[in-house]
Amino acid sequence: MIDLEGNKLAGSAERHSEYPLHTEIYKMYSEVNCVIHSHPFYSIIVSSTGDGIKVISNEGVLFADIPVFTETTLLIRTPEQGQAVARCLNGHRALLMHNHGVIVTGTSVEEATIYALLLERAAKLQVIASQVGSVSWSQTEEVLRKRNQGVFYPKNIKEFWDYCVRAVRK
Repeated sequence: MIDLEGNKLAGSAERHSEYPLHTEIYKMYSEVNCVIHSHPFYSIIVSSTGDGIKVISNEGVLFADIPVFTETTLLIRTPEQGQAVARCLNGHRALLMHNHGVIVTGTSVEEATIYALLLERAAKLQVIASQVGSVSWSQTEEVLRKRNQGVFYPKNIKEFWDYCVRAVRK
């Protein structure tokens, strides 16, 4: 465990070198209680295009306007780099890191984990769809209407978490 300045407070493991990705987001967004940084296969492919997530699925609605961090593809090891990522996040629940990975946030571990799974699913659908030729992406107005319909809401996220827990236990 570390504090927001990266000082080790407890535990036997070494502090992860990219801790500023997490700490700077926590400092900037008080509503965030979990930050996930990972390197999911399909999301990295989408990040390499610089285009972001296209809305071809309900999952895509959640991430239609997430930013792509392009300042560097290096490991984020300084507070200044972490601040740049946090600024790029700009209040969104996630961002793609160009040729690097993703950042996903949530108000809980469960919420952030489910959003991370949904982001990777949206990216996978996009990569596969792009291989079949011309794909129609939803328009902005329709995306906003769909988002306002509440495709994913807290009860739905909790049920998806419970499903994942059951699947892991099997």
